[in-house]
Amino acid sequence: MHCTYKKIQIRFGIITFMSLILPGFYIGSFLNSVNSKLLDEIKITHIVSCHDRPVERQSHRQHLILKVSDSSNENIIKHVSTVNDFIHRARLDGGVVLIHCMMGVSRSVSLSMAYIMSVTDLGWRDALNVIRSARRQANPNFHFRRQLHFFENTDLAAERQRMDSLFTNAGNLRKCDMKKCQQALESYNRWVEFGDRLKDEQESLVIDRLNSSGNPEQFFL
Repeated sequence: MHCTYKKIQIRFGIITFMSLILPGFYIGSFLNSVNSKLLDEIKITHIVSCHDRPVERQSHRQHLILKVSDSSNENIIKHVSTVNDFIHRARLDGGVVLIHCMMGVSRSVSLSMAYIMSVTDLGWRDALNVIRSARRQANPNFHFRRQLHFFENTDLAAERQRMDSLFTNAGNLRKCDMKKCQQALESYNRWVEFGDRLKDEQESLVIDRLNSSGNPEQFFL
């Protein structure tokens, strides 16, 4: 049974805004993805849908649809290269990308973190803070963070090398993204210093748990 726009509003509440993370790259919610007027206004050309609800493909936009559940047994990392290629190619071609799940909080944020990690020098925590500078509610579930932590330590270098080989004309975009990320991190750090110290303390507890946890791949064997 298809979920109507109104049912989604009632069940999940309203998070109506899209967040600009990098030039040509937004994170948003399911509601954003079905708001044609908004998509046209922001000139969205490409959409990544990553959730486990029915999706109606938009014929006049490039649309990558991934079935991803926000659960402990979901392997988010298996989608990373596919999403990276889709987003990076779109941006290099002058497109504007929206990635969304249901709320723009966990699944889409996790894949966006992996993308940022892959096209910059940042690790998972800084990638999350870059996103939080624009989207305060960004909060991937613990299991996704655990997978991203493991990805950083094992497969990230190879993914960066793969993308460098595939996108040989991306040097200027990389410089632009690094500059934007540094500005975003400075903004986030000011927010933590003067606004929400508790957020940073909670992240420290998460990192302690990640460092003491095992290899997440064991859950997908």
